[in-house]
Amino acid sequence: MDKLYSRLSANSVLLENYDFQSERIMEAYLIENPDVLKLDDSDTVSILGSQLPVSKRSGKGFIDLLVSYNPSLVAIVELKKGILSKEDFKQLNDYFSDLKESFKDNKFLLDASDSGVSLRWRGVLIGTGVEQDLLNSVGSLSMGDDNYPFSMIVLRRYRDKSSGQVFISSDIYTSKKGRQTFKYSFMGTKYPQYKIVHALVKQYLLDNPDVSFKDLSDRLSVIPNSIHNIKRYSGEGVGGYTAHLTNKEDLLYLNDGSVFVVAGNFASEDRPKVELLADNLGYTITEVN
Repeated sequence: MDKLYSRLSANSVLLENYDFQSERIMEAYLIENPDVLKLDDSDTVSILGSQLPVSKRSGKGFIDLLVSYNPSLVAIVELKKGILSKEDFKQLNDYFSDLKESFKDNKFLLDASDSGVSLRWRGVLIGTGVEQDLLNSVGSLSMGDDNYPFSMIVLRRYRDKSSGQVFISSDIYTSKKGRQTFKYSFMGTKYPQYKIVHALVKQYLLDNPDVSFKDLSDRLSVIPNSIHNIKRYSGEGVGGYTAHLTNKEDLLYLNDGSVFVVAGNFASEDRPKVELLADNLGYTITEVN
């Protein structure tokens, strides 16, 4: 089990507990502050939906939040106002019994499927504490028959008595079982799997400022679903499923002034192709923990 610690620093203030009064209030807070859901500093969190009706082994249910962590990683998030228990884990795990049936009408997932993207999944359980029995077993837990990764976030909310300013403390626990992510080191910097191709292309542009859009497209053709890997960007997105990195800091520019975006939908099984791309561009990348 990995635990990532988040330190709460608040000098010269008097903090009091400011508990969430209900799961709906917690849900609304997370929708307005999605970065609280980050499991890693490299995550780009988007809320895809809330209170979504789904089918599961035990009957019909409602998913609290459906969240995108990057263009190819989607998480089912279950919220609990109190202390997390193994029963809460079982409830979350139940949603993974038939993902295809549960989300057959979800536009985001339909767009991903139409784009030929193989999405990765994760289960995330959020509460204000955790029972020791569940905590002791986190390292061996995974979601569904396909062993998708599992994470927990323990949220605590505080308020400054004098100013009313709100502070959030979070402890993040991630099971190593079923982990489907990888990272690469490139030119002294670590990149998560969905950002490594962007980093390679960005460096290639710096080293080859006169490269054409067609040449880039041809070089990226070693990656699966190559038609989706690079697209021109007009300022209004690329349409449909957002497999591409379209944040302002991720836009890439050619010398002719045109703007394009690179996809981030690369899964663990794409490692050999990502490494082949690096070699094709003349670079060396090293897989790291």
